[in-house]
Amino acid sequence: MQGELERIIETIKYKRYDWNQTEKLRYAYLELGKLVYKDAFFFYTIQNNLLNGKEELQYSGDTIEQLVNTSGNFVYKTICKNAAEMLQYIYKRCGIECEIRKTTKADIFETNGKKIVINHYFVVATGDEGKKYLMTLNPDLPNIKIGKQTSHFGNSVPYLQKEIVKDENGNDVVVEMPAYEGGEIDVSCLPPDILKEIDKRIGYKLTIYNGEEVYTDTLLDALEENYKYDNKTLTGGEYLDIVKGETEFYYDMCNLLNGDKTLDEILSSEEEPTQEQIENACIEYDRVTLTEDLLQDLKLFVILEVVTNLYNKFGVELNENELDKYKDLLENKDYNSIMKEFSTHFDGNEVTKLGPYNPMMQMKKTIRMINNTDEVIDKINNNASKEEIGDSSKKLFDSLSDVELVFVNDEYLPNAGFSLNSSYITHKLIKSFERVFDIGHHTDFNDLELAEQIAVVKEIINRVFTDSKLRYQDPSVIGFKKDEDNPVANRIYQTVLIDKKTSSPYYMMIAKNAANERERGDGLVPIIYDLKNNTLSTDKSLSEIYDSYFIIKDNDLKMMVEQIESEEKKK
Repeated sequence: MQGELERIIETIKYKRYDWNQTEKLRYAYLELGKLVYKDAFFFYTIQNNLLNGKEELQYSGDTIEQLVNTSGNFVYKTICKNAAEMLQYIYKRCGIECEIRKTTKADIFETNGKKIVINHYFVVATGDEGKKYLMTLNPDLPNIKIGKQTSHFGNSVPYLQKEIVKDENGNDVVVEMPAYEGGEIDVSCLPPDILKEIDKRIGYKLTIYNGEEVYTDTLLDALEENYKYDNKTLTGGEYLDIVKGETEFYYDMCNLLNGDKTLDEILSSEEEPTQEQIENACIEYDRVTLTEDLLQDLKLFVILEVVTNLYNKFGVELNENELDKYKDLLENKDYNSIMKEFSTHFDGNEVTKLGPYNPMMQMKKTIRMINNTDEVIDKINNNASKEEIGDSSKKLFDSLSDVELVFVNDEYLPNAGFSLNSSYITHKLIKSFERVFDIGHHTDFNDLELAEQIAVVKEIINRVFTDSKLRYQDPSVIGFKKDEDNPVANRIYQTVLIDKKTSSPYYMMIAKNAANERERGDGLVPIIYDLKNNTLSTDKSLSEIYDSYFIIKDNDLKMMVEQIESEEKKK
């Protein structure tokens, strides 16, 4: 480690002597941040988060005391104190004025009747024009590792902060207390746009996105936008595209539009496509040659499939005469009569309770798609311009995308009631992980250390799940937590697992059941993510997990396992 520190110092002093003081501060902060990583098990130990099998993982009291009281401990695995000391060492060797301060708040670790006070440390360094900047490296380690903006370099920390204490009568009173020791510092801040310019000059690797150099925050913003899901209209988001592409309907439509099969072949085929065939299916919109015959076939295919699917889904009897009736109405373009015929088979008062799942709403989307198809046919027959046909074709394919949702397994969509299906949350977790983490392939992310990996995984989950319904849940559900600032915590239980045999780290996610699912007796499905080998598995029960892994923060999990085992015994 010492050699790495000397390399940073040499770069600042001799290779980049033309940098200004603030650029030198920034370079050292980022370069050290690329090297060191947070000592996860130190923090797990002092927070008492290691429960079953903790003796094999937790640090002893002597180790904790040595780490917090020893200075000059220059190692890759850091706590905030030695991270601050390494940063101070680099700065002083480069002739930069700096000091280490500690916060007034501290953690108290108790072991064998002995209390160990654990303070938090930060560096105060002087940049250009004598401006003083605060920096705390450890919280920024995940950001630096994946090229995000930092949040603890050149930031502002109010000196006086409000605290609730007890007065002499035992009542709660609010007082102002210093946030750190040693007197108030006249702090300067570096706004994001200035930091970005500095980072460009010193060579911090930014990502090219839409032709611009950006931090990976921009990619995470795009990810969040891409997975947004409108609970009212059931539209939008990459997740929807994924689940719509997993249906037999989508596979058959691909064959029809790409010219691989005729309509008669598709409708008469009794062979179900394999999962591999479905996954490889793709509608190549830009290569589809739209003709009147193809579009007429598309209309007939869609109306027959939608009617058949919705009748079956809602228990309506279907026969050949019924389908022939729809064919005749379609051929005569009597779309109002299609809606009337369709509505006679459903109880309006009941289906309206289903919101966007309402079969009448689904049929309206189908009729809209058919009208859009007619518009394209008219423009083809009237020799409209390529641009006009293209605009109408886009409307058609957008409305066709709405129709595809009819064929998605209801379990993979949020229900129309008070809360979200756990099956939807589980499926969305799996599908998003497969895309974001490129499951099955080793990536740079898998080489990160545990604390940094966990920080990234948590952020990805929070970005993928922005569904408003995550906020409103039944407090009687196992593991329920009311957290308006982090609604994901209300429904997705997350914990670190350590394999008892190999000591390899894993991350477990469980979508907690909503009240309506608990009443139906639906089970919890644990998703286990192998952080080092980049794989996902869902084949272990909670009790097997509890037996096979050391669990971090497992109070809720233990409660779940005990309740499930109790229910199993009753059976």
